[in-house]
Amino acid sequence: MNADILELSQRHVTCRTSQKKIKWQSVSSLEGYIATNGTDLTSPSSIGCSLECQSVSTCIAFFYTSNQANLNCQLHDQKFDGTIGLINVGNAKYYVKQENASSSNASYCDDLYQNGYNVSGVYTIQTTDGEGLSVRCEMSPDTGGWIVFQQRLNDSDFYKTWDEYKTGFGDLNGNFWLGNENLWTLTKTGSWKLRVELTYGNESGYAEYSFFSVSDEASFYYLSVGGYSGNIGDSLYLQNGYRFSTKDRDFDTFYVGSCAQSFHGAWWYSNCHLSNLNGEYGNNEYGKGITWESWKTQEVSLTTSKMMIKQN
Repeated sequence: MNADILELSQRHVTCRTSQKKIKWQSVSSLEGYIATNGTDLTSPSSIGCSLECQSVSTCIAFFYTSNQANLNCQLHDQKFDGTIGLINVGNAKYYVKQENASSSNASYCDDLYQNGYNVSGVYTIQTTDGEGLSVRCEMSPDTGGWIVFQQRLNDSDFYKTWDEYKTGFGDLNGNFWLGNENLWTLTKTGSWKLRVELTYGNESGYAEYSFFSVSDEASFYYLSVGGYSGNIGDSLYLQNGYRFSTKDRDFDTFYVGSCAQSFHGAWWYSNCHLSNLNGEYGNNEYGKGITWESWKTQEVSLTTSKMMIKQN
């Protein structure tokens, strides 16, 4: 498996979150909060450190520093005056649970947004299956509360296999696909809408769809989408009702070959596409790049793309 595959599915099993969501308060003054003892771990980010703390029932506070590659996360089960041994306080952030945080219903990014979280980034949400899922939440003032499931920010390889698209790959702070299995888990209940944001150089545009869902793997993650509004035109209508295809699993209706192989991507191809947001970055050959035909034609590969969902 490629190194950039997200280990999200494993993380969901081993790091289940409780029904009560945790809000963390960053403490600028350490007086009264420093613990002299703690469990030392290595974590890739403060979010990862918070997940570790959430997975331990007795953890009530944690330190994280980005200036230390190893043993950069400390979990604590108490708060009291003292000194820090391992982590240099000047380079660390200290977080404690907000005792009266009202976020027990924070199941999705929109719930978090409504509870005062207004910074875009990686959060843990609760799926209807009761699992904790790490996602990127778009929390901008005008369009806050979206779960991002696809993001292309720069040159990135999205020419992946069926299994890679099933489980997800990439970096939630960079280029990634959240995973078709996660998309199905999220959209199988309730009513969802889709927002697509695209840029080409200094130009930007968007498309919104009032309904969106993805089926399960047994029916090949077929797409249901409609109700367009926006300023870049509707380049998804041709993909509505079609199954997902990758370079190694061909479920399109292109009878003389594979759309995924012909257009170097993975998508809900019909025969073949009007959009190809998982295409090859920077490829301006017809239909092979990151394309949205109704905006910049099939011979222009876009600079960035972002696909997000939110409950109606």
